[in-house]
Amino acid sequence: MIALALFLISAAESPGGQAYRLGAGEYRWLPIVVKQTPASVEVKYEVLKGGPTVHAELLAIEDFQNFNRGKSHRSIIDTDNAKLGWFRKIVVVPGQYRLILVNAPGGAVATVSCEVHTEANPKGGVSTELPTSKRLFIIFCSFLVFVSTVMFSGVRLVKAMRGSD
Repeated sequence: MIALALFLISAAESPGGQAYRLGAGEYRWLPIVVKQTPASVEVKYEVLKGGPTVHAELLAIEDFQNFNRGKSHRSIIDTDNAKLGWFRKIVVVPGQYRLILVNAPGGAVATVSCEVHTEANPKGGVSTELPTSKRLFIIFCSFLVFVSTVMFSGVRLVKAMRGSD
């Protein structure tokens, strides 16, 4: 029982990253499934051994299939080649995605630690505030409607008062 408790404590304190060995020109991929949107996908990686020749990309499943076949593909977001990399992307379309870690073709063998965190309905993830120009336009339109309503009511009230004399 005590051994189980110690194991759980040590597991909770250990870093959440997984280490991968990437040869020159090699890549590893991780599946990411987004069922509920919006979802935040946060990726951090660090090259533990090797040079700054590794980058990360987030791909939709269709683009991953193109990448896997050596065809041209579009990344949703990616990093530059570096020893440390990070990105956070808000995904608004549910589906299957792939995170790929790629070592450059001329790069040395690299050991890469990677952490992936996903969160459904992230706080501050999707902007719910309008830009200033649109807010001012709405305020201006609201003011015009208010003034026209007051003027219309005032004219009707003055006509009613004059008619009762």
